[in-house]
Amino acid sequence: MSESKVESRSDVPTSVIQIERGQALVEIVEPVNINRLIDAFKKLQEFKSRLLTKDDSVEIKGRQYLRKSAWRKWALACAVSDEVLSFERVPAQGKDQDGSFYYRIVVRAFHKPTGRSSVGVAVASRAEKKDWAHEEHDIFALAHTRAKNRAIADLVGGGEVSAEEIVPSETPQENRTVEAAPTPSSSTPMPPEAPKEAWTIRVPVTKDPIAVEGVRQLPLINGTTAIGIMNVLADGSEASIVPERPVPADAAPIRSFLVPKVLDAMKAKHPHVEYRLDIDENDMLRSIVIRGKLEDSQVKELASASKWAFQRATESQTPKPQRAGS
Repeated sequence: MSESKVESRSDVPTSVIQIERGQALVEIVEPVNINRLIDAFKKLQEFKSRLLTKDDSVEIKGRQYLRKSAWRKWALACAVSDEVLSFERVPAQGKDQDGSFYYRIVVRAFHKPTGRSSVGVAVASRAEKKDWAHEEHDIFALAHTRAKNRAIADLVGGGEVSAEEIVPSETPQENRTVEAAPTPSSSTPMPPEAPKEAWTIRVPVTKDPIAVEGVRQLPLINGTTAIGIMNVLADGSEASIVPERPVPADAAPIRSFLVPKVLDAMKAKHPHVEYRLDIDENDMLRSIVIRGKLEDSQVKELASASKWAFQRATESQTPKPQRAGS
């Protein structure tokens, strides 16, 4: 057998060692400075211990798994952005022979300062559980969450399986969807009970820019500040309004203006229009979904009113700076 030999060449970068084995040439890429690498991973572990709360993970079969919120915090801490590269529904319409369908979504996470990126691919299927609150939307959103979590985890070196990979927890039981009050009032209460009739939502419920045929998006922007986004089906049959960040459902701009004076007023004038508020366990409004034939003027009215209400509700959460000496 011929012995392997190491050949020293002046034109070979020090980060690459070339080993000649017969006719084959193997290139070994040297890692970055080990001490810097160790420090970076120590920071990641410190981040997990100091910034993540008990709500950012869940115990499944005796082991802790990070939830969607943890990976979003991680992306924020590492200045990681993401984008949807592609998605598909299988079958494209309806259900397969087993009465099911699934979404496959590809997400790219990227870090502009270094130019590094990672692609996450995930699938979510109707067959994963019996009851979905909003079947079409929830399965799409779960696939997106899984793909996004994977892309972020691979990019930052987390290498962990997210909670949403184990169980379809995109719509946990403690969250609730509430329906509109039947009559307008100056202060509309938020009833805790879930709607009695099932409603399969077709419009995407997301604040992220997407390229979906048959869906147009209206960004809700104040200057350079993103307030939220409105997604509308091309035929105007459904729309979703999603704040950039969840806002208090009981904030006055929501409870006393947006619900009674805009949504309820539109429902009273056009009985075919329905809407639902998606409120989480902390009474934070995550989205509004409207069903009914919406004219362009109504879409513009909803977008304008929602932008104002979301902005004011967000401002009410921000502590006012104290004056010096107070």
